[in-house]
Amino acid sequence: MDKITKSLQDSIEASELGKLDDSLGELYQDYSEVGLDLFISDEILKELPIIKTLIAVPKIWQGISNYLLANKVLKFLFQLKDIPIEVREKFIKELEGEKKGKIIGQLMLTLDKHDQYKKSELQGKLFKALILNQINDQEYFSLTYAVSLMNIEYLDKLIAFYISIPEGTSPQMSTELLYNFGFIQLIKIDNSQIGLMGGGGPNYKRCDLGNKFVSIITK
Repeated sequence: MDKITKSLQDSIEASELGKLDDSLGELYQDYSEVGLDLFISDEILKELPIIKTLIAVPKIWQGISNYLLANKVLKFLFQLKDIPIEVREKFIKELEGEKKGKIIGQLMLTLDKHDQYKKSELQGKLFKALILNQINDQEYFSLTYAVSLMNIEYLDKLIAFYISIPEGTSPQMSTELLYNFGFIQLIKIDNSQIGLMGGGGPNYKRCDLGNKFVSIITK
């Protein structure tokens, strides 16, 4: 496990996340040669192992890119702030071998690839659900994949599909968008009627994974 991944694990496991604010601030200045420590004035944030590591890594990583990554990490960690330390510690200690590598080892890569902070927030909600046994490992991996590919601009339409639109009603979304949600497993696509006499287009239905996802992110 590399140093950055280990520091993220330590932040999840043992940090006083209850003291976190939901933001590093809205600072956005192109200081490519300035260290991350100059962006962060909050001493609570500076005590997080992952922030300490990002501040200390070689200069090529410093500046605005590290600021953006730190923001993603904090959006993620903020979702875990209400989980007691002992619960987080127990969860980390019970992870072993390949499973630990897949869940913790890939987490920093996942956060780093997020193109919007909202995705890192959603990832935090998924991780919280995993810690609390509200989803299993496979569901976590599937939903992590879905969040990474999702167009966040249409998240409200997915939520409406599950909460506001009566079952069996044709949703007000383009076929392309519906197929995209189907591709990432959050909507079930029923093509059984296509090509049949008197049939029509595909039928879009709710699915268990989509139901769990919407329930998790709307809490």
